[in-house]
Amino acid sequence: RAELAGLRVAVIGAGGAARAIVAGFAHYGCTVVIYNRTLDKAAALADAFQTQTRDQAAQPTAKVLAVPMEKLCDTCAHVIINCTPIGMHPHTDATPMPHAFDELKTDGRAGKRNPAPVVFDTIYNPIETKLLRDAAEAGCITIPGTEMFVRQGAAQFELWTGKPAPLDVFREVLTSHLAAK
Repeated sequence: RAELAGLRVAVIGAGGAARAIVAGFAHYGCTVVIYNRTLDKAAALADAFQTQTRDQAAQPTAKVLAVPMEKLCDTCAHVIINCTPIGMHPHTDATPMPHAFDELKTDGRAGKRNPAPVVFDTIYNPIETKLLRDAAEAGCITIPGTEMFVRQGAAQFELWTGKPAPLDVFREVLTSHLAAK
């Protein structure tokens, strides 16, 4: 995916989902900035991928950095990914980025975020988190955590069966199950 090289990606959190996401974007030469409430944990994750990208000469050079969580509101990322439980049921009014999209909503300008970022939340319950609602209202492209959930299941289905996964069926089943709760 050469079109990913050079993108700026903000990853919120430093756990398992964040590690996988950082690995993917670093592999394709993105600049990845990890924000976490514990800076040491973010730094350890960033250091692991800085070392890997230096050792893989065939891959585009990625830059992986750790930044204090307080600086998240200053991000100028093309892609923002929440890998924390902030906003998960039952705390659905919480967001890791309060007021982050206010500038986009009030004056329609992207400001530092020119163009508006793609915002992905790994949370799938609720399907639309406060982070995603705020981002959508500001004109950002949003991707719910259900998409990651479905794609993970699809990859497993294809490995086991050797057949293409019925993504629409997976989405329908997941959505109806979550709606029933």
